[in-house]
Amino acid sequence: MSEDRPNIIAHPPLIVGGMMAAGYIVGEVMGASLPRSFSPFGWLLVILGGLSGVLGVWQFKTHGTNVIPHKPALRLVTDGIYRLTRNPMYVGLLAIHAGLAFIFTNAGMLIFWPASALMLHFGVVVPEETYLTQKFGKDYSDYLTNSRRWLW
Repeated sequence: MSEDRPNIIAHPPLIVGGMMAAGYIVGEVMGASLPRSFSPFGWLLVILGGLSGVLGVWQFKTHGTNVIPHKPALRLVTDGIYRLTRNPMYVGLLAIHAGLAFIFTNAGMLIFWPASALMLHFGVVVPEETYLTQKFGKDYSDYLTNSRRWLW
């Protein structure tokens, strides 16, 4: 580890935002739509995803650590929403992605959801876990053992 930060591929909101935009364009060009009846479920996902993200940011700020993943982790946060998932901000981004697909009734956005999830997982979460294991050692290893990466 030459620098005190994880070696992630890109800023997570840019990854998900890019996949949402690409999916939206593909869906519009192809005319692929979802049933309008899914829209209320989409709003629920957006609200829950936003709440998950806000709680994750709030916990980081409360503990005095950096929210931006290109900056060093200053503290290990394992309480609050981090008891439910190690990645509440990323869970929130993925929920918002799916929710907006339902709200806009755009199947292309939903088709691009797995790409968002895979890019976050392999390009952000896995490098962050490697970094945090090196930085916090046994404390982080114990947290890995006793917590969920996602919600499942």
